[in-house]
Amino acid sequence: DVTHVLNTHLHFDPSHNNCLFAGAKIVCARKEYDWMTELCNRLTGEQMSLEGLYRYYPELQMFQDDPKIVWSMVRMVQRFWSADRLGKRAQFEWLEDWPMPDGVRAIATPGHVPFHYSFVFNTAEGPVLVAGDAMITRSEADQNVMTFPPTHRVMYEETKKKLVEYGDVIVPGHDLRFCVKDTPPENG
Repeated sequence: DVTHVLNTHLHFDPSHNNCLFAGAKIVCARKEYDWMTELCNRLTGEQMSLEGLYRYYPELQMFQDDPKIVWSMVRMVQRFWSADRLGKRAQFEWLEDWPMPDGVRAIATPGHVPFHYSFVFNTAEGPVLVAGDAMITRSEADQNVMTFPPTHRVMYEETKKKLVEYGDVIVPGHDLRFCVKDTPPENG
């Protein structure tokens, strides 16, 4: 019954069940697909230097005194990434060209990854924002959640603050949905 799967980004945690929807179109940003598959193919197919990894995640350099943090991220990708789990290449529709259905809007929400998008759904109860990892949790304590670090932390924080403008209800990437007027993110 599922006809379309919308991906905010293609880290393996939000995208690796795409393969379960063999009859659906998979929608994501073309630039995100290219960026993520290039990075993950390099990480899983060849020995990548830290300098090569910093090209994709420049802010990982701040962990240079503790390379265990950096290499744990690399090992996680090497263990879990599978291009086959994204779905078949023929299933993909590019967000940049795909006509959004009535009542759905995509908004660029960079920072977690460069080409991250969130989706606003107009519902009878008001707009619902599916933030993906543009907002990992409803609180400021999202650094306590084991996930990929932002590619650009300042941009990530700026994007996260703006997200409350888009939905009455927000669904973060790694937390329960919440009503903006009841639980603003800055108050936890």
